[in-house]
Amino acid sequence: MRILILATELSPMTGGIQRYTQALALAAAQAVGPANVLVLPFNGSYPAAPTDYMLNDKLARAQRLWGVLPRRWLHALHARRLIAEFQPDLIICNHVELASHGRRTKQQNGTPYWVVAYGIEVWGDIPPGQAAALGKADCVVAISKVTQEILAAKGIPPHKIELLYYGFDTSLFSPKAESASAAPVLLTVCRLDAGERYKGYDGVVELMPDLLKEFPALRYRIVGDGTDRARVEALARRLGVDAQVEITGFVQDMEAFVDEYRRSTIFVMPSAFEGGSKPRGEGLGIVYLEAAACGKPVIAAKGGGAAEAVADGETGLLVDAAQRDELRSAIQRLLRSPAEAQRMGAAGRLRVTKLFSKERFEARFAELLRK
Repeated sequence: MRILILATELSPMTGGIQRYTQALALAAAQAVGPANVLVLPFNGSYPAAPTDYMLNDKLARAQRLWGVLPRRWLHALHARRLIAEFQPDLIICNHVELASHGRRTKQQNGTPYWVVAYGIEVWGDIPPGQAAALGKADCVVAISKVTQEILAAKGIPPHKIELLYYGFDTSLFSPKAESASAAPVLLTVCRLDAGERYKGYDGVVELMPDLLKEFPALRYRIVGDGTDRARVEALARRLGVDAQVEITGFVQDMEAFVDEYRRSTIFVMPSAFEGGSKPRGEGLGIVYLEAAACGKPVIAAKGGGAAEAVADGETGLLVDAAQRDELRSAIQRLLRSPAEAQRMGAAGRLRVTKLFSKERFEARFAELLRK
């Protein structure tokens, strides 16, 4: 069996969709063998060992054209040529915006295709062409129950929607006591884009002056980058906490990235959830799982997929994103009670290793292939 994965991009250090797609590629390689898996990223970015997911050197060289073609229609032509040469038995579109490629191929030669659905890109209004391609997919892979339920409410037949929780290497994302910071550290990992302010990093920055009165050694680190970075830095300066708020940019080295979680005391990202035609919120919140795997308590917001990633009162705390006092109280509670924070972190680690491991993901993926 040959599997083609159409991807928006693959760089695993930039976001949850990219990390989920890399997990798909690894699971596919495990299920059918690396030689039978081909990944076509739209922007020319590749995982650390791209040869693991390519059929041969000829196709590998051809793939590198993908990121430099100047027009979207040329991308489509390139995809069609490689699809014809690779002759996949299954196409997996890692985003609904690529679903039309799967639909077109199925119309031409009957090749089945799947579409992965994360969250806000399918929760609200979907462009007609994408919606049609989503509806014709042989399988829609939902990364959370909330996304699964919303898709069913939109009219996707329930038997076509399959839940596939993210799974990752919990031996890599693991606690390491010697990496922990002596001073308390709040951590957020996210893109800093103007369209993603709902993730709540503003609220944490705005709480820092009050929190520093009780916890003068407190630091807030944001691992990420984007168009909103300068505004957040200006906000920290205006509040007089620029020395305590540090934005690292994207951390490209995986071990250094994991160490950011290990050095933190509390992971906090109170992403607001909102439905409707222009939704916002976390489809699942992969960063919550990574933090928990490293033994850290998590503060997230109610609604969306966060409630599936964080067990309220057990592995962390869920707050109302609109209530700043709730967020302040949650942070204070865990900073004042290191024992409770440690207990929640340990419970989170245990839960993630049971429900979100790489092995569980690969087993579930293989099950979907058999179905």
